[in-house]
Amino acid sequence: MNMNLLMLGLLELIVFSLTFNQGFWTCALMMFNITFAGVMAFNYAAPLANLLIGMYEPLYYMAEFMSLWVLFLIFFAISRAVTDKLSPVPVRVGGETGETILNYAFSVWVSCMFTIWVCFTLVVAPIAADGFQSMMSPGAVAHTAAFRFGGWYVAAPGKLGMGLLGRPISMTDYMNSRLDRSNELKTKKGVMDVP
Repeated sequence: MNMNLLMLGLLELIVFSLTFNQGFWTCALMMFNITFAGVMAFNYAAPLANLLIGMYEPLYYMAEFMSLWVLFLIFFAISRAVTDKLSPVPVRVGGETGETILNYAFSVWVSCMFTIWVCFTLVVAPIAADGFQSMMSPGAVAHTAAFRFGGWYVAAPGKLGMGLLGRPISMTDYMNSRLDRSNELKTKKGVMDVP
């Protein structure tokens, strides 16, 4: 079995186990929070990464990945605090069977959303290992998940004039440029070397 798929499956199982008893309303809000935080993090990651590289050039390979995750955590915490304040009481649906089905369905949805967000961030990860490169190659499950997240939440709004700095974003070009940057590491001594 492919170790990369096993790790992604394990991640999905962990997120599912953390959310299945929270109720469908909390899971729906969590899905919104993940989506909102991911889109906002993507929009501000490149400018923050350029700022970090300008301040400390050896961060060339790591800056965008770090920026994505730090911004994701910040925006997720803000949106989670807002949604918790606006909806402090979980919404319950009558009937134990119906509510259980909704809980499981929304938990699966949240775990899938978080897993494809992780796949999307792995595109910019500074990893040059052959196994990682094959995991992120076109047609692979992780690549397809990352491409879908980017297509739904980044490229589609970009076509409507809501992209980064008002310009449309090509997910194919974006992903290829980031994977090519990771491939450069095969010829470098380490992650902290400047090209």
